[in-house]
Order: sequence, then structure tokens, then C-alpha cells
Amino acid sequence: MLRLVTRGDGDIYKLKKNDSFDPRHSYKRYNWRANFDFNITKSTKLSINVAGKMAYRNKALDDSNPFYAILTIPTSVYPVKYSDGEWGDDTYTNPVANMNMEGANLRKTFQGWYDASLEQKLDFITKGLKVNAKVSYSSSSTTSTATYLGTEAASQAFKYIIRYSRTYDYANPIIGEDGQLTYPMLESKRLPYETSVSNPPFVKYYDQLDAYSRRFYYEFSIAYNRSFGDHNVSALALVNRQIFDSKRWWRYSFPEL
Repeated sequence: MLRLVTRGDGDIYKLKKNDSFDPRHSYKRYNWRANFDFNITKSTKLSINVAGKMAYRNKALDDSNPFYAILTIPTSVYPVKYSDGEWGDDTYTNPVANMNMEGANLRKTFQGWYDASLEQKLDFITKGLKVNAKVSYSSSSTTSTATYLGTEAASQAFKYIIRYSRTYDYANPIIGEDGQLTYPMLESKRLPYETSVSNPPFVKYYDQLDAYSRRFYYEFSIAYNRSFGDHNVSALALVNRQIFDSKRWWRYSFPEL
């Protein structure tokens, strides 16, 4: 039996991919499972099972907590974007600019399970006697790739983005012919200044192995099960062993036997 399952979720924030990185939120997962049973002979059976899962989760870095800005900053303070395409106000506090421009994080996870068992009946020696051998291996890993637009940190990139600070005379409103209300502009500042020259932003990648684990297990058993009239006789001798080691980003675990 072979089974494959896929799942994908898109971005609800409608972020836009740029030339340097993709901040859009997405989740993709792939699951697979296969079971194989082989009757090698009338007294010999082999079973093999394979299963796994692989997932990719991409999201904007948004380290400045854009939801705090959404809940605390009035929408009338500044527009998300000006008509000339520049972001409104400081892009560190502008939540839409923050999620689009700060960077992206791609988290990759993998899990795999593999096992095999062999059963051999020994009725030619005595009825009800059989031996069984099993072996299994499982592993998992999680890695992340962070992409920063800037130098040492993502917030460094915001000083290279043009911002405008404008002051209006709200005491003298102007009513246009179409009835639209506007206010005369008293001052307009451009940051950085038009005469200043800033260093171009660049992209910095950071790869990290967040966690992994491995487990190896095997066993061997001899079983006897037989009925004599009203009496049932059974016996089992089994030996097993497992080896396990893991790593988290804050600590290592040495192999356990």
C-alpha cells in the first residue's frame, strides 16, 4: 500500500515578493506512507514499512511586532503608502512596510520512520515455534533560513528607505470645487535628505540547524505457543536494544543505549 498526501496554505496578508527575498506567509506539507508484506515462503514473512513528513513554512520576520502597531497607531496618522510609491512614516513602525521589507524566515522540518520485520515459523522442528527479528530507524530535523534586508540586523535597512514628514495647517482648511476638504502644507521634510548618499542595502542570509534526533532500535525473539487438549503452553525469549541521540539549539544529548 502506498499513500501520498499534500497540503498547502497561502498568505492572508497579501505581502509581495521582492528581488531579494519572499516575505509571503505560506505552509506546504508532504506526507507519505508505504507498507509492503512479502510471503517469501509458506513459513517466512517479511514486512517493510516506510513513512515520512516534510514541511516548509515561510513567513515575514516582522520582529518589531506589527500587530502592536496595528492596534495602537491610528490609521489617520499616516498613509500606508504615498501616491509616489514611498512608504508612509518610519517603516519600522509602519506594519505593512515592516512585514514586506524586514526579511523572511523559511523553516524546514523533516521526519522519517523506517522499519522491517522478518518472521520465520519453525514447525519443522516443533509445532508452534517461531523466531522474529525487527529493526527500525527514525530521524527528524528542523532547519531555518533567515533573510535580512540590511547589515547587522533587519532594522538597519530602514535608514536607507526614503521617508517623508509633512506638517499641515489644519486651522485654515480649503474647500475645493468638488467639495473635498484639504489643508495647506506648511513644511515637508525628506529623510534621508536629497543631498545625502546612503549605502545600498544588501541581503544577509543566516542558516541554522535548530534540532535533530535519531533513534535506532532492533530486537530478536523466539516464541512458542501450542495447545495440548485443554492446556495452552506459551513461552517468549526476547532481547532488544536502542540507540538515541538528539540536539536542540540550546543543548546536545549524547547517545543513549
